[in-house]
Amino acid sequence: MLCATIRVEALLEVAKTGLGRDFDDVFLLDQDGLIKGRRSSEEGGDSLTRLALNPVSDGKVVSFVHKGESGARYLIAATPVGEGGWKLVVRQRFSAAFNDLVQTGWYILAIILLGGVVTLSLATAVSRRIGNALKEADDARDILRERLSRSVRLAELGEMTSGFAHEINNPLQVMESEITMIYLILNDFRESAVEEAGGFERDLRDSLDELQRQIQRCSQVTKSILTFGRQDSSENTDFLLGDVMRGAIEMVRKKVEIKSVDLRFGIEPETLAVSGDIVKLRQVFLNLLNNAVYALAEKYAGEHGGGRLVFRARPYGQGWVVIEVTDNGPGIPKEVLANIYTPFFTTKPPQKGTGLGLAVCYGLIESMGGSIEVETWQGEGTVFRITLPAS
Repeated sequence: MLCATIRVEALLEVAKTGLGRDFDDVFLLDQDGLIKGRRSSEEGGDSLTRLALNPVSDGKVVSFVHKGESGARYLIAATPVGEGGWKLVVRQRFSAAFNDLVQTGWYILAIILLGGVVTLSLATAVSRRIGNALKEADDARDILRERLSRSVRLAELGEMTSGFAHEINNPLQVMESEITMIYLILNDFRESAVEEAGGFERDLRDSLDELQRQIQRCSQVTKSILTFGRQDSSENTDFLLGDVMRGAIEMVRKKVEIKSVDLRFGIEPETLAVSGDIVKLRQVFLNLLNNAVYALAEKYAGEHGGGRLVFRARPYGQGWVVIEVTDNGPGIPKEVLANIYTPFFTTKPPQKGTGLGLAVCYGLIESMGGSIEVETWQGEGTVFRITLPAS
């Protein structure tokens, strides 16, 4: 019979080294639950007794948490050793057992917080760059819109040059006639008797009054040309709507007379005021009136009369004003209606239009906080309706 003696302390040191961790206790329990090996603490006797009575089979590890007499929590684990019912038991303080896990959790939390800060910083920087880029794009768009608007104004000014020439030439001819009349009156006055001086004075005063009227007419036409062609700064103000509407009518009056168009104007009340830009609104009115006159001339070509153009304004709802330009022209075809605000889209011949008028009008009205819409009937007419905030 062969007997062998095992030095338990040495075996436990080997086991402890092999486990690769610094456990508080490593020891053996025999089949009777007797502890083999020295423990650093005597806490946990009841737990070890229960562990000894709990069978460990199939190579499974049994573990549980135990609270010692001093209140400290321990993590205890056991696994079977050999065939004799012996068990290898390790014990470690609960906090020490999960120290690596807790540290890992703190690391993860720190990484999450740091990642959040970095992400927030990057998002802020990117958002700022995007915001600056959008602002630059908006500024560039506004500059382009202003330049386009000015180009359209100059194009319309060139188109109306002949009309302006007639507007100024006619008063000048009247003035020339009146000056000739004054010379004749003066000559007659020198040759006439004193008793007839009153009649000569009356005729002379009438001629001077007519000269004054014609000079004012030329001044008004010239002022309209300069105002329309001038590039003013864009600024919304409150102003009387009737003054702007009458100014636009004066600029197209000669064309209206030549085309035999019946132009009707109406505003209710006379003190109706809006908030917007005078120069922009004058340009919109002039474009819509010119388009209406062109449409009427196309429909009633060769006929004397028949064309009717109504230009009116009135309050609309709470805090709004509506302006309508209505004509009884040919109307707008359905296939054209969807593209009337598209830049460079036009049904006019190349020498008659650029296709920018309505597109610019749409942008100008929007920039003043208003809206523009169209309603048309084939063969019967069209109405452009502008809505602007009241002052």
